[in-house]
Amino acid sequence: MKRVSVRVVLVVILSMWGAYVSAHLLERHYFRSGKTWFSAVCDATGGGCDTVLDSRWAYFPPRPEEEERGAAGPAEPTEEAVEPTSQPASAPASASASQPASAPASQATSQPTTQPASAQRRPELHIPVAFLGLAYFSALGLWFVCVGRPNSAARRWQLLPVIVSALGLLGSIAFIVIMYTQVKAWCAWCLVTHATNALIFPLIVWLYPRRPPEQQATVEVEVLGEAGPSLINTVAPAPHPSVRLGCVTLFTIVMAVLCEAFWVNSMALTRESREYQRVLADFLKDGESLYAAYQRAPRFDIK
Repeated sequence: MKRVSVRVVLVVILSMWGAYVSAHLLERHYFRSGKTWFSAVCDATGGGCDTVLDSRWAYFPPRPEEEERGAAGPAEPTEEAVEPTSQPASAPASASASQPASAPASQATSQPTTQPASAQRRPELHIPVAFLGLAYFSALGLWFVCVGRPNSAARRWQLLPVIVSALGLLGSIAFIVIMYTQVKAWCAWCLVTHATNALIFPLIVWLYPRRPPEQQATVEVEVLGEAGPSLINTVAPAPHPSVRLGCVTLFTIVMAVLCEAFWVNSMALTRESREYQRVLADFLKDGESLYAAYQRAPRFDIK
């Protein structure tokens, strides 16, 4: 029984460690900040952590390749939109009167180009891979804290963490291959989480009860009577976990993952707000940029 308890404790400790590292990777993903010792390891690897976290493969599903190229894409349609709108404004009134068919054509060509490319594209959901690791490790840790190791009568419950950990191990192998072939950079803390996952999987498989329910040990009740000790009915242990305990544990895991999702969403909104404030502050400081933006804006006749 001690070996079983030690294995469960090891799974819980490794799961909490994996969740802790994943949470710090999320902070670095959004704010490029973290603990001093955590950042020191990232800096010691030559910036591999930041390279991986900035890549399109840091999200699931991966972001499109156009988003990795920065803001170079949407700059082209804005220049094209300036040329047709500047011609009718600078042309004399006689030219616009003599060629009435050219004005609607120029307006028709300028309207679709003024729409940004992001407005024509459907919004897609891209989840940070670090959040998937946080949810994965916290779910395993909560399961073994609440349930532990099931007995033979309820050993089917153990299939759930076995399947989840097997999928997690396949995901770790896939992301290691991606770092080697696609990103061509190594994230030290990402490798730590993958190594932690590789240690958790065999422990979870080892915790699966091998003895069938029919061969499990029974409890014999000894009764002392006048004729001496005698054995009466044997009592089999109750299934552990029960259906109620399993369902309550799953509900707790779902609530915990939702709380983590709200935390990640708040970090994403905070980063976007800081970025917008920085861009706006830099834009307002430069008067030439304001005047250039005014000149590039489409002109409309007031009737």
